[in-house]
Amino acid sequence: MAKVMDLLSSKDVKRIGIWGMGGVGKTTLIKNINNKLTTPSPVSDSFSIVIWITVSNKTQETELELKKMQKLIADRLKLTLTEESMETRSIKLHARLMMEKTFLLILDDVWDPIDLDLVGIPATEVHKGGKLILTTRFSNVCLQMAEVTLKVEVLNEEEAWRLFCRSAGEVATLEELEPLARAITKECAGLPLAIDVVGASLRGKRMIELWNDALNALRRSEPLIRGRIEEKVYNPIKWSYDMLPNECIKSCFLFSCLFPEDFQIDVKTLVRYWLAEGLLEEHDDIEEVKDRGVAIIETSRTVAY
Repeated sequence: MAKVMDLLSSKDVKRIGIWGMGGVGKTTLIKNINNKLTTPSPVSDSFSIVIWITVSNKTQETELELKKMQKLIADRLKLTLTEESMETRSIKLHARLMMEKTFLLILDDVWDPIDLDLVGIPATEVHKGGKLILTTRFSNVCLQMAEVTLKVEVLNEEEAWRLFCRSAGEVATLEELEPLARAITKECAGLPLAIDVVGASLRGKRMIELWNDALNALRRSEPLIRGRIEEKVYNPIKWSYDMLPNECIKSCFLFSCLFPEDFQIDVKTLVRYWLAEGLLEEHDDIEEVKDRGVAIIETSRTVAY
């Protein structure tokens, strides 16, 4: 994080690209940076506004996707965009951003290069106080959109073990479980996401059979995994999902996955959706249903970490 903060403070660097495989911790890194810049402190005075956008993994060079991005940026700027042409919206966004003395635009999870001019982001030579950070799985996206690129590497063995112990708790260091815990950590290949998910799923569990099952599941190959989803990330999450207590919780979890990434929804609304889909049993007492929904959400957090 210190390296990125140094680059942000440099007058010579305007666009920073952070890349690495899925689950390696790119989003966590920039969330920490975002929190540091938006929490009152001497550092937070660096930018008059910080704008965070989670980008869809669809092809971004479509008018619909670019308009969605424009809307998210405009909302952060408290700017109203009507159903105008993308070009008109771009001009309005550009003019509004030019009013800011400094700004930082954070684009998380970019899968394809984005023409920021089309969106309405001022070029660095036009707005000297504007900066960009993007995260992506692909180095070519960084090369096309950033001036400086940083690769996030996987954790080394000792870092991975410390993270697993934090996630799994003291059971990981029990004499009879530690060899299995270390073997499981190794199977997670240094990926923080995988380590967190598996560790949280095993937290407080002392039955050696559960730990053996976790290790065997992670070692088994998954022939259906193809494309851009890294197997070392998928396997731990799949195992953690399989460990959910019953089909009701699994169905509710999968239904929740239908919402867009970073979508905010309150518990009552989500529980109503589950009821409407027949995923929960109906009760006369709505509070009882709500309590059941909260319990399901808490149980599912180990997978959705």
